[in-house]
This record gives sequence, structure tokens and C-alpha cells, in this order.
Amino acid sequence: MPARDLARCCGASEQRAIDWLSGKEDIPPHIDLLTRLWLKFEPAMDETDAWVDEVCRDQRREG
Repeated sequence: MPARDLARCCGASEQRAIDWLSGKEDIPPHIDLLTRLWLKFEPAMDETDAWVDEVCRDQRREG
């Protein structure tokens, strides 16, 4: 998953997601759990996308 998408789904900045993915910063436990759920249960990622689209501004459409 690209850092931009991870940031969007987790409510974090893109730089923070880059730091998580590069190992520069530890991934918070709740983000680790969320990403593990995405891998094990495909509907979890679909549900996350739906929630983000409903609750958060979708920056992909703005830019």
C-alpha cells in the first residue's frame, strides 16, 4: 500500500506513514492491528474505505 493511501486510511500525515513504512518511526499498535485485519479480512479494507469516504475529506479528488 502506498504511504499516501495508508495515511488517508489512518488519519495520519503522509510523512508519518512514510516514517512508519521506512522503519524510522514505530507503527502505533492500533495501526498495526488495523493493517493486519486488512490482510486477513478483505471486507475490513472495504469498510475502511467506506468510512474514510463518508467521514474524511477525500484528498485524491481535490488534487
